[in-house]
Amino acid sequence: LISQIILYSNWLDSLFQYDKNDKNNILGICKIYFSSIFLGMLCGFIIGASNICKKYKEINDKNDITDYVFLSSNASCGFVIGCVGATLFNDIKIGIFLYISQLCFSVFLYLIFKSKKQYKNDITSIYNREAWIKILSKSIKQASDSMLSICSFTIVFRALISLLNLFVNKRNNVFINSVISSTFEFTSGVFSSIQIKN
Repeated sequence: LISQIILYSNWLDSLFQYDKNDKNNILGICKIYFSSIFLGMLCGFIIGASNICKKYKEINDKNDITDYVFLSSNASCGFVIGCVGATLFNDIKIGIFLYISQLCFSVFLYLIFKSKKQYKNDITSIYNREAWIKILSKSIKQASDSMLSICSFTIVFRALISLLNLFVNKRNNVFINSVISSTFEFTSGVFSSIQIKN
């Protein structure tokens, strides 16, 4: 909800404003995508990737969406630090290390695979400034849609995991369970793989 409010209110856009004549944007990223990439790195791939897709529909540049998927498709700070680090490993430092590592690796992949195309710096945000009540209502709707999507996919794939474990993994082998879980659903895969001793 907070990330949607930030996007719709254009709070981050003022931080990423560049001179139209300046060709040296950070890492060669078009400024219209900065807020989505930043929120994707902080709040997770659902926020970043979905907002880049919305902007892609408006701007219709396939190179942008292909390049920026590397930067915006990360697990959220809360999941990696809180869930993986603090809950699974009982050490928040491991979570911070994993979170920073995935961000560095995503930048590394972006630099390797990005297109050589020069981006224009004079593109403005597709989100217009609106009244606070409109921003809040749109944010609540978007956040609710995202949560329903996440929950429905999780329920469907967890049901599929349970069915596969019934038929394939009759001996209830932890290794087979974690392979099936991590193939079909990310969170189940993390929790089942932590049960493997080695």
